[in-house]
Amino acid sequence: MIRRGGRRISPLEAVIFTAASTFAAGIFVMPRVLIADAGRAGGLALLFACALAVLWAALISHYASRLPDRALGRYFLQKLPFLAYPWLVVVVAFEILITYGALAAYQDMTTAVAMPGFPGLSITIVLALGAWTGARHRLEGLARSVLVFFGSFTTLAVISFLLLLMRGSELAAVLPGPHLAIAPIVRADADSLFLFAGFDAVALVLPYQVASRRGLPHVAVGGILSGALLLLAYVVTVGMVGPNYVLTQTWPVVSALRTLVLHSFFLDRFGLVVIFAWSAILISYVAIHLWAAGEAICQMTGSERGRGWWTLGFTALIMLVSGYAGGGPVQEEAVARGVISPATLFILVGWLSAAVGLALLARRDPVPQ
Repeated sequence: MIRRGGRRISPLEAVIFTAASTFAAGIFVMPRVLIADAGRAGGLALLFACALAVLWAALISHYASRLPDRALGRYFLQKLPFLAYPWLVVVVAFEILITYGALAAYQDMTTAVAMPGFPGLSITIVLALGAWTGARHRLEGLARSVLVFFGSFTTLAVISFLLLLMRGSELAAVLPGPHLAIAPIVRADADSLFLFAGFDAVALVLPYQVASRRGLPHVAVGGILSGALLLLAYVVTVGMVGPNYVLTQTWPVVSALRTLVLHSFFLDRFGLVVIFAWSAILISYVAIHLWAAGEAICQMTGSERGRGWWTLGFTALIMLVSGYAGGGPVQEEAVARGVISPATLFILVGWLSAAVGLALLARRDPVPQ
């Protein structure tokens, strides 16, 4: 069993942790991918994808609650080790992949928009090491850090989006056209699943959460919060510049933020302040998935000792790959759509299938006296 009687994270920490596990990197290219596939129905496709993500969170929390201490990963290892070990290895590889993808996207965006000519690898190294300082600790410390950093800087981002909305966004451009087709919406959802890459990390967090006695599970509420943030970014960006202009932009959300000028602030280009502040949100995202990779290793070894060394090794690997891997925004988007999105679907379906199967096995366990 895991952490019976041990310290757990609070409901608020669980909600923010879940939201932070998805809302970070994919937002930079999000509107363009949705509109390229579904046209004006891109917002509807995003809403549908968010609803599916919340449903997944509710289902996996429901079935995990039937397991001893909700220890999904460790119960999997106990009951079906021949499946659990290779599965957790796949999970580790996936977490490292999406962590590298997030850092690479942010590096390209920052060097192209905010700091032209600045060594991009330096940005990746600083952010990766900053994330490692949180990932190497137990979940309680990481959850508190994510609550502070993600909560604070996401509030700043939301204020910026609302200010852009007040400047005169054309909401009619966000609404779907009169002729809806199911196939483009499904294709948009399939291509944009990278927005929820890393949502599977909550499967490893469930044993550490305070049990929800009524209402939606905390991870489902976190999914709703993440979806609301994505929808707000979509509405503001598409409403400001229109769907056709979004298709011409490399980073549509960033382009919208750069137009935000507030003369009442010390810095006129308030949008650039938000872009720089986004690094704190990204550090939270990277730290969560470095922690998830380390947690999977700790579950396989049966000990939490050495978590810092495992996460440091993953961080060093990401920095090494960043130094040699080439590419740019076009290649990164192609990888996101063609590799990370299918991998995300595979991981989410795999975790849910494991939760359902293990819940059925748990019913056969003798009831402890």
